[in-house]
Amino acid sequence: MIKVNGKKIAAILDTGSPISIMPKNYAKVVRPKRIIRKESSRKFVGVNGRPIPITKRYKLKTEMNGIEKPIIWWEVETNTKPIIGMDNFDKLGLQLIQRPTNGNRFNNWDRKNQVKLINQDSE
Repeated sequence: MIKVNGKKIAAILDTGSPISIMPKNYAKVVRPKRIIRKESSRKFVGVNGRPIPITKRYKLKTEMNGIEKPIIWWEVETNTKPIIGMDNFDKLGLQLIQRPTNGNRFNNWDRKNQVKLINQDSE
């Protein structure tokens, strides 16, 4: 859960989205006061390849995990949950970390090291 303009709402973290979107039905709940732009010349395409029509863009006070920042939301006509895209990960204290896979040597070394550390703690 996140808070947008003081209202608790569920949102999706989407590492594949370059923008954060606010569906129109959720915008009615959080009631944006300051619209930055009514229309956008930027064009976005959804994962299904279809264009995503942007109706408005605004800045809303958004809180997640105790971090509160004004972030840009793009209003869309779709019926989905709000999506926090990569444009606001850093502002909200979110990081994308790539971890090695099981077949990676580093990961095997790391597991051996963890066992060693656990054994040292128990002595």
